[in-house]
Amino acid sequence: MLVTSFLLWPAPVPAGGGESSGPDFRARLTPCCDAPDSHARGAARRKVVVKEDVVRADSFMAKVKLPVPPDGLAAHEPEPVEVCLVLSRLGEPYARCVLAPEEDDGEEAVGATGQGGYEDDEVDTYHVKLGTVTKRGTPVLRVKWGHCDVDLVTEGVQPGVPDVHPGDVATVSVFDPASSSSMEILQGTFVEH
Repeated sequence: MLVTSFLLWPAPVPAGGGESSGPDFRARLTPCCDAPDSHARGAARRKVVVKEDVVRADSFMAKVKLPVPPDGLAAHEPEPVEVCLVLSRLGEPYARCVLAPEEDDGEEAVGATGQGGYEDDEVDTYHVKLGTVTKRGTPVLRVKWGHCDVDLVTEGVQPGVPDVHPGDVATVSVFDPASSSSMEILQGTFVEH
Protein backbone atom coordinates (compact mmCIF):
# COMPACT_ATOMS: atom_id res chain seq x y z
CA MET A 1 0.00 0.00 0.00
CA LEU A 2 2.86 2.38 0.77
CA VAL A 3 4.32 1.80 -2.70
CA THR A 4 0.99 2.65 -4.38
CA SER A 5 0.68 5.85 -2.37
CA PHE A 6 4.20 6.84 -3.34
CA LEU A 7 3.46 6.30 -7.04
CA LEU A 8 0.27 8.35 -6.92
CA TRP A 9 1.67 11.20 -4.79
CA PRO A 10 5.34 11.76 -5.62
CA ALA A 11 7.42 13.28 -2.85
CA PRO A 12 7.88 17.05 -3.19
CA VAL A 13 11.17 18.35 -4.47
CA PRO A 14 12.81 20.38 -1.70
CA ALA A 15 14.58 22.82 -4.04
CA GLY A 16 12.70 25.82 -5.45
CA GLY A 17 10.62 26.70 -2.41
CA GLY A 18 9.30 23.18 -1.86
CA GLU A 19 7.01 23.33 -4.90
CA SER A 20 6.14 20.11 -6.68
CA SER A 21 3.56 19.10 -9.19
CA GLY A 22 1.56 16.07 -8.23
CA PRO A 23 -0.04 13.45 -10.45
CA ASP A 24 -0.82 14.25 -14.09
CA PHE A 25 -3.01 11.60 -15.74
CA ARG A 26 -4.14 11.81 -19.36
CA ALA A 27 -6.35 9.80 -21.70
CA ARG A 28 -6.63 10.11 -25.44
CA LEU A 29 -10.23 9.45 -26.47
CA THR A 30 -10.55 7.48 -29.70
CA PRO A 31 -13.47 5.81 -31.53
CA CYS A 32 -14.70 2.65 -29.84
CA CYS A 33 -17.58 0.44 -28.86
CA ASP A 34 -18.79 -0.61 -32.33
CA ALA A 35 -19.57 3.03 -33.17
CA PRO A 36 -19.63 3.73 -36.90
CA ASP A 37 -16.35 4.83 -38.48
CA SER A 38 -16.19 8.05 -36.54
CA HIS A 39 -14.28 11.29 -36.93
CA ALA A 40 -14.94 12.14 -33.29
CA ARG A 41 -11.90 12.68 -31.09
CA GLY A 42 -10.97 14.05 -27.70
CA ALA A 43 -8.83 13.94 -24.60
CA ALA A 44 -9.20 14.03 -20.83
CA ARG A 45 -6.81 15.02 -18.04
CA ARG A 46 -6.56 15.15 -14.26
CA LYS A 47 -3.78 17.29 -12.80
CA VAL A 48 -2.91 17.81 -9.15
CA VAL A 49 -0.57 20.55 -7.90
CA VAL A 50 1.18 19.92 -4.59
CA LYS A 51 3.18 22.51 -2.69
CA GLU A 52 4.87 21.86 0.65
CA ASP A 53 3.11 18.48 0.95
CA VAL A 54 -0.35 20.09 0.56
CA VAL A 55 -2.67 19.72 -2.44
CA ARG A 56 -3.11 23.29 -3.71
CA ALA A 57 -5.13 22.53 -6.84
CA ASP A 58 -6.86 19.49 -8.34
CA SER A 59 -8.37 19.82 -11.81
CA PHE A 60 -10.22 17.66 -14.30
CA MET A 61 -10.93 18.53 -17.91
CA ALA A 62 -12.12 16.80 -21.05
CA LYS A 63 -12.71 18.10 -24.54
CA VAL A 64 -14.51 16.27 -27.33
CA LYS A 65 -14.96 17.25 -30.99
CA LEU A 66 -17.89 15.67 -32.83
CA PRO A 67 -18.84 15.87 -36.50
CA VAL A 68 -22.20 17.55 -37.16
CA PRO A 69 -24.36 15.49 -36.95
CA PRO A 70 -22.46 12.86 -34.90
CA ASP A 71 -21.66 9.78 -36.98
CA GLY A 72 -24.40 7.17 -36.62
CA LEU A 73 -26.97 9.54 -35.09
CA ALA A 74 -29.76 11.54 -36.69
CA ALA A 75 -29.28 15.22 -37.35
CA HIS A 76 -29.66 17.05 -34.06
CA GLU A 77 -30.87 20.47 -35.12
CA PRO A 78 -32.45 22.39 -33.52
CA GLU A 79 -31.97 20.40 -30.27
CA PRO A 80 -28.31 19.68 -29.41
CA VAL A 81 -27.04 16.27 -28.37
CA GLU A 82 -26.06 15.53 -24.76
CA VAL A 83 -22.45 14.44 -24.39
CA CYS A 84 -21.49 12.47 -21.26
CA LEU A 85 -18.20 11.04 -20.07
CA VAL A 86 -18.33 8.11 -17.63
CA LEU A 87 -15.25 7.20 -15.61
CA SER A 88 -14.79 3.60 -14.49
CA ARG A 89 -12.24 1.57 -12.55
CA LEU A 90 -12.01 -2.20 -13.00
CA GLY A 91 -15.28 -2.11 -14.94
CA GLU A 92 -17.24 -0.21 -12.25
CA PRO A 93 -18.44 3.34 -13.08
CA TYR A 94 -17.63 5.83 -10.31
CA ALA A 95 -18.18 9.29 -11.87
CA ARG A 96 -20.27 10.83 -14.65
CA CYS A 97 -19.56 14.18 -16.29
CA VAL A 98 -21.87 16.12 -18.60
CA LEU A 99 -19.94 18.16 -21.16
CA ALA A 100 -21.17 21.61 -22.15
CA PRO A 101 -21.13 22.85 -25.76
CA GLU A 102 -18.39 25.36 -26.42
CA GLU A 103 -19.05 28.81 -27.76
CA ASP A 104 -16.68 29.49 -30.65
CA ASP A 105 -13.54 30.94 -29.07
CA GLY A 106 -11.02 29.71 -31.61
CA GLU A 107 -9.36 27.41 -29.04
CA GLU A 108 -8.06 24.11 -30.40
CA ALA A 109 -9.20 20.81 -28.87
CA VAL A 110 -7.08 19.17 -26.18
CA GLY A 111 -4.86 16.74 -28.03
CA ALA A 112 -6.33 17.62 -31.44
CA THR A 113 -3.96 17.46 -34.37
CA GLY A 114 -6.20 18.44 -37.25
CA GLN A 115 -6.95 14.80 -38.05
CA GLY A 116 -10.40 13.67 -39.01
CA GLY A 117 -10.84 15.04 -42.52
CA TYR A 118 -13.38 17.77 -41.85
CA GLU A 119 -13.34 21.52 -41.46
CA ASP A 120 -13.76 23.14 -38.03
CA ASP A 121 -17.15 24.58 -39.03
CA GLU A 122 -18.41 20.98 -39.44
CA VAL A 123 -17.78 20.05 -35.79
CA ASP A 124 -19.22 20.79 -32.38
CA THR A 125 -16.91 20.97 -29.38
CA TYR A 126 -17.95 19.92 -25.88
CA HIS A 127 -16.08 20.45 -22.58
CA VAL A 128 -15.97 19.72 -18.93
CA LYS A 129 -13.46 21.82 -17.01
CA LEU A 130 -13.50 22.12 -13.25
CA GLY A 131 -11.20 22.00 -10.27
CA THR A 132 -10.63 22.71 -6.64
CA VAL A 133 -8.22 25.26 -5.25
CA THR A 134 -7.28 25.46 -1.60
CA LYS A 135 -8.21 28.76 0.05
CA ARG A 136 -7.29 29.17 3.72
CA GLY A 137 -7.03 25.42 4.10
CA THR A 138 -10.41 24.68 2.50
CA PRO A 139 -10.86 23.26 -1.02
CA VAL A 140 -13.19 25.40 -3.16
CA LEU A 141 -14.78 23.96 -6.32
CA ARG A 142 -14.64 26.13 -9.44
CA VAL A 143 -16.49 25.16 -12.61
CA LYS A 144 -15.82 26.62 -16.05
CA TRP A 145 -17.78 24.16 -18.26
CA GLY A 146 -20.04 21.21 -17.59
CA HIS A 147 -20.28 19.32 -14.32
CA CYS A 148 -19.31 15.98 -12.76
CA ASP A 149 -21.17 13.72 -10.34
CA VAL A 150 -18.41 12.03 -8.32
CA ASP A 151 -20.66 9.67 -6.32
CA LEU A 152 -22.92 7.54 -8.49
CA VAL A 153 -24.22 5.53 -5.52
CA THR A 154 -25.84 8.52 -3.78
CA GLU A 155 -29.03 9.92 -5.30
CA GLY A 156 -28.72 13.32 -6.99
CA VAL A 157 -25.54 15.02 -8.17
CA GLN A 158 -22.53 15.24 -5.86
CA PRO A 159 -20.33 17.79 -7.67
CA GLY A 160 -16.58 17.55 -7.49
CA VAL A 161 -13.34 16.58 -9.19
CA PRO A 162 -13.26 12.88 -10.17
CA ASP A 163 -10.56 10.88 -8.37
CA VAL A 164 -8.91 9.60 -11.56
CA HIS A 165 -6.07 7.05 -11.30
CA PRO A 166 -3.88 5.40 -13.96
CA GLY A 167 -5.74 2.56 -15.64
CA ASP A 168 -9.17 4.19 -15.21
CA VAL A 169 -11.27 4.21 -18.38
CA ALA A 170 -13.16 7.21 -19.79
CA THR A 171 -16.10 6.42 -22.10
CA VAL A 172 -17.92 9.16 -24.02
CA SER A 173 -21.52 8.64 -25.06
CA VAL A 174 -23.87 10.84 -27.08
CA PHE A 175 -27.63 11.03 -26.57
CA ASP A 176 -29.66 12.47 -29.43
CA PRO A 177 -33.08 13.71 -28.26
CA ALA A 178 -34.30 13.97 -31.86
CA SER A 179 -34.09 10.19 -32.29
CA SER A 180 -34.09 9.19 -28.58
CA SER A 181 -30.97 7.16 -29.25
CA SER A 182 -27.72 6.91 -27.34
CA MET A 183 -24.37 5.59 -28.46
CA GLU A 184 -20.93 5.13 -26.89
CA ILE A 185 -18.48 6.66 -29.34
CA LEU A 186 -15.11 7.31 -27.69
CA GLN A 187 -12.97 5.63 -25.08
CA GLY A 188 -9.54 6.01 -23.55
CA THR A 189 -7.44 4.78 -20.63
CA PHE A 190 -5.64 7.18 -18.28
CA VAL A 191 -1.88 6.92 -18.08
CA GLU A 192 0.61 8.90 -16.01
CA HIS A 193 2.20 11.69 -17.99
